Amino acid sequence: MRVTLSKVALDQLSRFDAIRNVWFAGMLFALGVAQMCLAQQASPSSKIGDIVTNPLTGAQERVVQLLPDPNGEVASVLTNAGNTFLTLTTVGQTFESSSGTTYTVVSTHVNATTMLVDQVNLTSNPATNPTGTPSEVVTNYSSQLQQAAQQNAGHPGQGPIIPPTTTSGVINEIHGGQSGSSGSNGYCLFSLFGYCMGFPGSDGKAGSPGPPVTRTVPVSYGPIASTASNTPGITVGTNGGNGGDGGSLYGGGGGYNGGAAGQGGQLTLSNATSVSTSGDKSYGVFGISSSGKGGKGGSGYLFAGGGSGGTPAQAGPVSISNTGQIDTFGAGSHGIYALSAGGSAGDGGGSWGIAGNAGSGGNGGNGGNVSVTNDGTIITSEDGSHGILAQSIGGTGGNGGDAGGIFALGGDASSGGTSGNVQITNQANAYIETRGPNSIGVFGQSIAGGGGDSGVAVGIAALGGNGGSGNNAGAVTITNAPGSKIFTTNDNSHGVFGQSIGGGGGNTAPTIGVVSVGGTASVGGNGSTVTIDNGAIIGTMGTN
Repeated sequence: MRVTLSKVALDQLSRFDAIRNVWFAGMLFALGVAQMCLAQQASPSSKIGDIVTNPLTGAQERVVQLLPDPNGEVASVLTNAGNTFLTLTTVGQTFESSSGTTYTVVSTHVNATTMLVDQVNLTSNPATNPTGTPSEVVTNYSSQLQQAAQQNAGHPGQGPIIPPTTTSGVINEIHGGQSGSSGSNGYCLFSLFGYCMGFPGSDGKAGSPGPPVTRTVPVSYGPIASTASNTPGITVGTNGGNGGDGGSLYGGGGGYNGGAAGQGGQLTLSNATSVSTSGDKSYGVFGISSSGKGGKGGSGYLFAGGGSGGTPAQAGPVSISNTGQIDTFGAGSHGIYALSAGGSAGDGGGSWGIAGNAGSGGNGGNGGNVSVTNDGTIITSEDGSHGILAQSIGGTGGNGGDAGGIFALGGDASSGGTSGNVQITNQANAYIETRGPNSIGVFGQSIAGGGGDSGVAVGIAALGGNGGSGNNAGAVTITNAPGSKIFTTNDNSHGVFGQSIGGGGGNTAPTIGVVSVGGTASVGGNGSTVTIDNGAIIGTMGTN
């Protein structure tokens, strides 16, 4: 059936179509206005977690990092999409670059779709360059951020490691100089100009130096396993012999001097094999050079003074390198322990009789330089077990001898020894993890020796001796190359710790008598510089 509409009806339909079109256009305009109202340009007041609009795409992105300029103003923000948005998009605003140059916004460009600024013109000198140089508001760094995240991803953690159940391949090589023999005692009938008339005694003999030692443990040596306490997997050392004690003297004159200590030898130790220990105080690798101890001065009786303590010697330098895997499971079991220790000085001999004049103590021996280089894996599991511990320790000054008599003079103490420089280097493949409390990842320490204590004086007239001074410590340098990793997972466990400590001054002992004059205590030594150059990833999980 054919339907014919009148002209009036047609006019009404046309009018309805026009109204409908206007309604749709209004809705589209309203949606556009709403979208523009929702759009949020990043600004210097933006905060982490804010939603901002990408001026190029209109996408809503979340702020994850604020990027301030050197003056502290937020010049850019980083979003969860890997984009940086310049926040200074108003003409006249300024910011400072990392190089110190100040830039000014001289003009802007608004995106036709988002109605947000997507480009600014910047100039460092509006007078000479008023138009500026175009700079995009949006820069995408997603690929660079993803690559950096992959390169610096956290270590998944080592799986369970089984402690050794049988001992095999343990190396224990301590090379030592011979100790000096003791002096014989003397008996004086009387003393003429300091010369003993009677049977003379003798000084203690000097100790022999420790030999230089070079030890290499290759991969072909095979795995090393230690199950006993106080048994490192590898122990290599070179120690000087002790000086002999001086003979005593009965009568006039003086007691005989203690013998000098032998010097510690130079130690070079290199390990490339796997080492595992399960006992307490059983280090993975232990290298030591120490000088001997000076002999004690002989005592004097009646009119005889005490002999002086023997002089110590310096400890040798210690160098340890490691590319193998080291695991320790006992308490107090460091992965690598490198030590150079100066010997303690001999004590002065006592003097007892009518006139007592005690001998002086000798100076402490110096600690040598210590160097550790690690490019392997070190894991310790129990309390007080550092990954790497490198120490140089100066010897303690000898104590002055005691004196007793009608007239008594206490012996002077002597200075402590200096400590050497300590250097630790972790190369790119180094991985260190400590799992027990009180276990530092990398610990470098230089400790100078303290001064000795003066001797006691007892008599009708008593003069106290002087305390010895502490000495100075060496420098500590720790370098962790990029790519190395250091993790501690328990309490009181720093990732890296360096320390240089001067020796403490010695104390004076009391004087006792009708007339008493006390001695003087002495000063402590100085610590040196500590330098840490870190390129490693360091993670700590415990408290403190």
